[in-house]
Amino acid sequence: MSHRVLSVITAAAATVMLVFGVAGHSRISGPVILRFGRTTHGVHLDDLVVLACWLVAIAMCLRLWRRG
Repeated sequence: MSHRVLSVITAAAATVMLVFGVAGHSRISGPVILRFGRTTHGVHLDDLVVLACWLVAIAMCLRLWRRG
C-alpha cells in the first residue's frame, strides 16, 4: 500500500476520533473554557488536548504523504 493511501486512511481515522473526543462528555472533561449560551455546552479543557493530538496526527500524515 502506498504512503499516500496510508496517510489518507490515518487522517480519516484521526478525524473520526477527534469528532468523538470533542462531542463526548464525561466527568473528566475538565472545566468549560468557552461557553455557548448559558448552558454547560462549549469548549472543555480536554477538547484542547484532543485537538492537539489531532494536529500532531495530521502533521505526521502530511510527512507520510510527502514521502509517497
